Amino acid sequence: MRLKITLDTQKQWISFTYHRYLQGMIYHALPKDLGDFFHDKGFGQFKLFTFSEFIGKYEVRNKGLVFLELVEFYITSISSEFLNQLYLYFIQCDTVTIGKVLCRVIQVEAVKDIYYENDHIYQIKTISPITCYKTDEKNFTSYFHPKSKDFENSLKDNLEKKYLELYKENSNEYFEIIEVNKCKELKVKYKQCIYVAYQCVLKIHVSDKYLSLMMHTGLGSKNSSGFGMIEILKNN
Repeated sequence: MRLKITLDTQKQWISFTYHRYLQGMIYHALPKDLGDFFHDKGFGQFKLFTFSEFIGKYEVRNKGLVFLELVEFYITSISSEFLNQLYLYFIQCDTVTIGKVLCRVIQVEAVKDIYYENDHIYQIKTISPITCYKTDEKNFTSYFHPKSKDFENSLKDNLEKKYLELYKENSNEYFEIIEVNKCKELKVKYKQCIYVAYQCVLKIHVSDKYLSLMMHTGLGSKNSSGFGMIEILKNN
C-alpha cells in the first residue's frame, strides 16, 4: 500500500528543491514518538520509507516550478503504522505548507501498489529519480549509470542490506536488470548536496520479497530524502 495525496498549489511558485520540505512535512505529520524514531533512529542505517516527486503539468519560472493543475505525490513505507498515522493526519488537514507555499489538501487515498506475476518479470518506472554511488577513502563520490553493472550491483546490495536489517537473516532473493529505457540524468539539490540521479524505465527479474521491499522502501540510496520511488507499469 501507498498513500496518494492530491494538493492544490494555487499556481504558486515552488522551489526546485521542494523535496526537503516534503520530507519535513512527513516527519511533522507523525506523532512525536514515531517521528523521532524515523528521523533519529529508523531501522539500522535505513529509514525504510520514500516519497515521489510532484506529478502534474507545470511551467519552469525563475528557477522554480509553477504547477498548472492539481498535483499528486505518493508516500510509501514498510511500516503500516507510519502510513496509517500519515493517513489520519492528512485527512484531517485542510491545508499543508510546502516551504512557504500554502497548499490545499484535495484528497488522500490509500492505493494498492503491488501485484505479483508468475514469471517475476516487471516493467518499473521511477516516480522519483534513483541515485547510486560509492565514496572512496579520499571522499570522492562516483555515481553509477543505470546501464552499468555497478548500478545493478548497488541496487542489489542495498536490497540485501535492507532485507538483513528487517529479517535478521541473509537473503536468498534475486534482482536482475534485463533492460534500461528512457534514461535521463538529473542533478538534484538536497539541502547542501547535489546528487546525480536518473529517471528511467527498467525491465527487471525480481523475487517476490525483493519486489515488495523495493516497492515499499525505494531503490538505491537516499530513499527517505525522496529518491528511488517506483511504480509498476505492466507485466511482461
